[in-house]
Amino acid sequence: FWGMCSDLVLDLGDICETVSVVTVREEESFESCVVAELDQGVRLGVLEIGQGRRIKVTNHSIKGWISHKKRRLGQPLVTKVQPQLDSFLDDFNVGGDYEVMSNAMLRAAQAVHSTVISTLPVGTQIKIVEIG
Repeated sequence: FWGMCSDLVLDLGDICETVSVVTVREEESFESCVVAELDQGVRLGVLEIGQGRRIKVTNHSIKGWISHKKRRLGQPLVTKVQPQLDSFLDDFNVGGDYEVMSNAMLRAAQAVHSTVISTLPVGTQIKIVEIG
C-alpha cells in the first residue's frame, strides 16, 4: 500500500516523498533562510500550496517551504504517496503494542534508503515509539 502515484498534482494534506535532495526554507521566498537540506526518501506532509512550484511541508521535526519540481526542466523533486496513507496511520498509536503480520524491515531512520537494522519476522511483538 506504499505505492507511489504518478499524479504530481499536490493538495493540502497529501503525503509526498523526496526523490532528490531538496532545500527547506523558512518562508516561501527563495531569499528566506535555509532550515534544512533533506535527502532522497524523506516523507513530508503538505501544509500549504504556494505560488508556482512552492509548497509548505512538515515531517514532525522540520517545517518549511520547498520546491516540488526543478525550475528549468520541471523534473519532480517529490512524488506523491498514496493519499490514503493517513487513514492507515490512524490505526496506530505511539506506545501501542502490535504484532508484525508480514515480514517488515526495521531501519535506522525514516528515509526509505536508510540502513536496515533487522528484518522482523511474522509474529514479532513491537512497541511503536514514533510515527513519522
